[in-house]
Amino acid sequence: MKTFLKNLAIIAIFLSPSLSTAEPLAPEMKLALRDFVAVQNLEKTWPTIIDGITKITVKQVIKGATRELSDASSLSQAERATGEKFIQEMAPKIAEDVSAFQRGLDIKSLVTDMSEEVYPKYYNAQEIREFTAYYGSAGYKKGAVIAREIDIESASTGENKTALWRRYESKFTPQEIKLMQAFNSSALGRKHQVAGPKINAECLEFMYKRTAPEMNKISERYGEMLAQRLKAASK
Repeated sequence: MKTFLKNLAIIAIFLSPSLSTAEPLAPEMKLALRDFVAVQNLEKTWPTIIDGITKITVKQVIKGATRELSDASSLSQAERATGEKFIQEMAPKIAEDVSAFQRGLDIKSLVTDMSEEVYPKYYNAQEIREFTAYYGSAGYKKGAVIAREIDIESASTGENKTALWRRYESKFTPQEIKLMQAFNSSALGRKHQVAGPKINAECLEFMYKRTAPEMNKISERYGEMLAQRLKAASK
């Protein structure tokens, strides 16, 4: 049962930060980060991100939990069948509980906290302002939407992201492509290519810590329901 709960908790990896223990930020940095968060308009894009990720992660949880049931030597074949049926029945309810929790998050505040915790470790205020200018461009905004679509499609189908980008490339104008190439080859763009993976890892950890308590409650609730179903089936 503990392993089942652990698999169910995979759903918890979404956007939200842990509490910060860093030194207070300088006003210049705080203002730069405020504009950096605002330009990304996350309140509008977040519901789509949540829905896409929830569908993918629930599929992963179902697959993992079903595998754990199959590997549990202490369960009879009938108990395994009962458990697998329960998992399939509960999947839509689990997805809805997760989505409801995520929709209730104050995304702007969470992202602000995350940005103030993570980004000053890697960039100064001027660099943050350069990011803001780039993120406010039409080319970047279009690229950000397409990147999310590619992430979701790749995770769902297993198709290579590079191949997907080639397919989507025709959606960009020559000017937009030139702008993105110029940023990627700039000093800040090259710096971000190195720092980006580290920042992403810190943000994921930051997110997990804030969402984990509530997600654990959800996983425990359904884990207890599964235990009751298996107990009833064994009588």
